[in-house]
Amino acid sequence: MGTGKSIKNILAREWLTLIVGFLAGFPLVLVIYTFISPADYTSHHSLIDVYKELISILFGEKGSEKLLTTMAIILSPYLVYQFTRSVLWAIKTIREN
Repeated sequence: MGTGKSIKNILAREWLTLIVGFLAGFPLVLVIYTFISPADYTSHHSLIDVYKELISILFGEKGSEKLLTTMAIILSPYLVYQFTRSVLWAIKTIREN
């Protein structure tokens, strides 16, 4: 039963990594939609209006066209972390053999 505990620890660590990456993505979306996005992509360029638009994209009717882009931005910190981690693992594995 020793492996059960280690699997639980691995799953818990990965779950927390996903949550932290997800939470790091929300401010990234607000920054991108407020300062970097083209004028025709968002209807407003104040932080409060962008926050309201983000909620509308995620949970409202307007979300169908922009939901994929928004979710990609939200998940990007987690995906970059996992990609970097896998590259470092591959380099370490190659050096060991």
